[in-house]
Amino acid sequence: MDVSEPFIAASIKEAGESGVENVDFLAGDVQVMDLPGPFDYAFSRMGLMFFANPVQAFRNIRGALRPGGRLCAVVWRRKLDNEWVYRTEKVVDQYLEAPEETDEPTCGPGPFAMANADTVSDQLQIAGFEQPTFTRCDQHLKIGHDLDNAVEFNMALGRRRS
Repeated sequence: MDVSEPFIAASIKEAGESGVENVDFLAGDVQVMDLPGPFDYAFSRMGLMFFANPVQAFRNIRGALRPGGRLCAVVWRRKLDNEWVYRTEKVVDQYLEAPEETDEPTCGPGPFAMANADTVSDQLQIAGFEQPTFTRCDQHLKIGHDLDNAVEFNMALGRRRS
């Protein structure tokens, strides 16, 4: 499930090409839509950080799980713990002027929105999850198969100050 219909379409195509038949793909906003279920497990890989209201989203996910169901998610930690972003930003900062100050919101949901385990634990518990646990898992991250692809990926993330 993803809010991006093109992402879902690509996933359906990839599953078909791979012969995978035991999966369904749905386009929609997990935060507000009626979720099917009940499920034993819910999985998210780099998706939870983009909810405008994480508690509402977690509550909705919790409601789609069977009693005792589990949520397993992968999220990025702090920017400082993600050297590929942090170092890139430091280099770019040497060449770009800072944007003018404005009252318009410029940050919010984004890659590092789930960086604080205490905050996320509170959000999960408010949403009805019991005893959330967190496991640090450091893995190498390949971003792009060449320089152009890596730059394209990083540019799609946007510049965040969080």
